[in-house]
Amino acid sequence: MSIAKDISRILNDIKSDNTSGSGDLLSVLINKLLAYSNEIRDYSSDDIQNIKVAIKEFKNKMSDFAIISHFCNYLTNNLNDYKKKSFSFPDLINQYKTIWKYVNETAADNFINSININGKNILLHSHSSAVITLFKKLKNKNKNITIVQTEGRPAYEGRLQARKLASYGYKVNIVTDIGFSPIISEIDMALFGADKIYDDYIINKTGSHAIALICRENEIPVYVIADSRKFMKTVLSGNYSQPVRDPDEIWKEPPAKVIPVNYYFEPLPVKLITGIFTEKNI
Repeated sequence: MSIAKDISRILNDIKSDNTSGSGDLLSVLINKLLAYSNEIRDYSSDDIQNIKVAIKEFKNKMSDFAIISHFCNYLTNNLNDYKKKSFSFPDLINQYKTIWKYVNETAADNFINSININGKNILLHSHSSAVITLFKKLKNKNKNITIVQTEGRPAYEGRLQARKLASYGYKVNIVTDIGFSPIISEIDMALFGADKIYDDYIINKTGSHAIALICRENEIPVYVIADSRKFMKTVLSGNYSQPVRDPDEIWKEPPAKVIPVNYYFEPLPVKLITGIFTEKNI
């Protein structure tokens, strides 16, 4: 099998994961590429060109994830001059990994230093490596935090986050994606990750907009924690479209004239967000 086909296979393995957050997907991608590329120290010009084609196709298929696009752009830009530089493909990947290694930890510190979370009930939605990193840093600080976690239907990635947070010692109440509304008076804040951040909207898991609207009506702050690679430096202005995902995730073999419509992501107006925290602070 050719090097380019091996790389394509690794990329496609990542694309099939519909439960991990974008940060986790990137970590898995980087580790898989490193494990493979460490076995091959030299690439021909044809190999490099074919790898660039595979990366471009993968980037287009993963366009919902800004952090994935950032890494793909980094690889493509550096592969253009690969033969002129005195480093290997693993060196290239490791350099990127080193630059961004502590980005979630720094964003978490900025949040902790700015927001009082002692004794708070915090509503979480879906799954985010930045959110998980925040609560990992907090686990030994005796903040007496209670978490309300949505399931993240239809892939139920919220359950993965709930399991992880419970392993840190937190009490986690898990609810359906809108099942928190009966206890909304007990919620002190909502906290999301983000897949993209525009000047006027963020892109996050479906249900985020409804949660933010309910929070606004109840004067509950909504925060986002993410890293700066997710900033798009432009406006969305409602021009957002995405493919319909696998309808079987909602309902296999529905009755005639019942059409499951499965969207994973949606735009959330920035005006509904109280604050956005990154490694560069709010």
